[in-house]
Amino acid sequence: DYDYRGSRCTRSRRDREFIPHLFPVDRSLHWGNPERLPCKVPNKSIDCKPDPTQQSMTILNDPYDGPVPMVVHVHGSHTTPDSDGYPEAWYMPDASNIGQYASRGTFVNNFRPLPATNYVNGVAVFRYPNDAPSACLWYHDHTLGITRLNVATGQAGFWIRRERDGGETGLERGVLPHPAPKSGDTLEDVNLSPGRGKYREIPMLIQDLSFNADGSIFHPASRARFELPLELNIPYVGNNSGADSDIPAIWNPETFFNVMVVNGVSWPYFEVAQDLFRFRLLNGCDSRFLNLALFVYDEATDSLGQEIPFFQIGAEQGLLPFVVNVTTGHKRVLKRYPKSYRSYSKYGRRRRKYGSGSRREPSQVPAREALLMAPAERADVIVDFRNWPVGTKIRMLNTGPDEPFGGFGPDYVPADPETTGLVMQFVVTKDSSSYHRSDYSKYGSRKASDPEDLIIRSSYLPRADKTRQLGLREVDSEKVCVTGLPSLLQEGAETKPSRGLKRCGRKGKLSLMGAGSSGSIDWDPTATPDNDRGVCVYSNGSVAASEIYGPLAALLGGARGNEPDGGTSLWSSPVQVNPKS
Repeated sequence: DYDYRGSRCTRSRRDREFIPHLFPVDRSLHWGNPERLPCKVPNKSIDCKPDPTQQSMTILNDPYDGPVPMVVHVHGSHTTPDSDGYPEAWYMPDASNIGQYASRGTFVNNFRPLPATNYVNGVAVFRYPNDAPSACLWYHDHTLGITRLNVATGQAGFWIRRERDGGETGLERGVLPHPAPKSGDTLEDVNLSPGRGKYREIPMLIQDLSFNADGSIFHPASRARFELPLELNIPYVGNNSGADSDIPAIWNPETFFNVMVVNGVSWPYFEVAQDLFRFRLLNGCDSRFLNLALFVYDEATDSLGQEIPFFQIGAEQGLLPFVVNVTTGHKRVLKRYPKSYRSYSKYGRRRRKYGSGSRREPSQVPAREALLMAPAERADVIVDFRNWPVGTKIRMLNTGPDEPFGGFGPDYVPADPETTGLVMQFVVTKDSSSYHRSDYSKYGSRKASDPEDLIIRSSYLPRADKTRQLGLREVDSEKVCVTGLPSLLQEGAETKPSRGLKRCGRKGKLSLMGAGSSGSIDWDPTATPDNDRGVCVYSNGSVAASEIYGPLAALLGGARGNEPDGGTSLWSSPVQVNPKS
């Protein structure tokens, strides 16, 4: 509707009304607060936590239904502050009914003498120099307090940076699988057969989502989903002036959904030729760690066969020093050198001369660890489909847990193999396309090298002169308030204990689970809570609140010695950096 400077309008704005968020937005959090509710911090009206002690703040229990702020952040890129996508640099859509809502966040156009980024609603001009080595980056929304929600709606994608000639920083010898989609390719070419059959480099954004019966994306509307079995639809009372609860009514500390989605498609299958493929993998889940592996699948017996390795060549900031062969329980570093390769010490003296060939260096990893990826992590991998017959089915599986990852200890439980344990399926087909050429790729029609023949230049960083321990500690809830009678806490109803609450007896009594606990909540279907305060329950010395209600917040900072509880001293340990040194 506007040119990028906002100097002209091409059509009427009268009918362009904003669309509320697809998901419930918890307005009681520290977030953008574009409706300008009274803030806890004096002299602030946006980018703050609303003050629950102010009058008429029971509104904090209800989801925000105004226009959706957003701001783009390129994850891992070199940028100047004006284009970094700070959480407080959000802006509103160009809607005709913005009205009383704030149209911009605190940091918008606040980095002078750097150029302004926002001229009108709905328009931002960010500048990215792309002056760093080649890498697999990604962009996503970064708005204060609702990043998780905006990313779940699809506001995320790849930002793949290459050398000017299309190559990769650090690749000394060899050819990587190619071509990749390039500027100018149509959506039909990239996503539909037969056009997409020519590509050998494929970005894959993996997420977990859930869907409503009508196909829309589901997101929890109450904190009760995190704490209780799904059958117990208990409305929580948030931390507003009418109750002393210390947790929000809507916000969930983490979410784990039951459908695996790749590039927006649930449990997809992908046809691959008998060739080498390069996959750029991104864990775009909210809370889930992925532990990925490839297995041949026998449809006749519904069983898994041989495992196929990932050859990992890169991660977040570019290529690794060497290729790594990754299978479940094994990681081998493949070191290959040309005959002329010599390694020198920093004093210029020759240390060793290697002949041609490959040295495999095994690494000790847990027996269940495969390609392990935390949220937002990337893995640049090569998969070899050349020797598999046409019609072979190969499944990408996830054995990461359906809960926060705590290591591969004795309590480790992998994902549900019927749902979140299955990511996607590859089907080996005959290559029907002429051998691929790409103006984007510097390799032309040259075939990709075997992973073991790739030679990647090692990059040596200076040794750290000081090591600091960081702690991330959850703050436990101490009191929670709920209202009403759970609809299923009736005589004869059956529920399952989950995260601390269960049904006991036949009169709708909820008991607090935990060592030494005898506390309970008695529900009276005829009673009305006093002053709409609901029923409140406190934690006590014999029951850890995190066992009952889960976390309230997380504190990040320097760890205090070797405290077993992961105590943090926040930012009391200063760090000085001289950018010119």
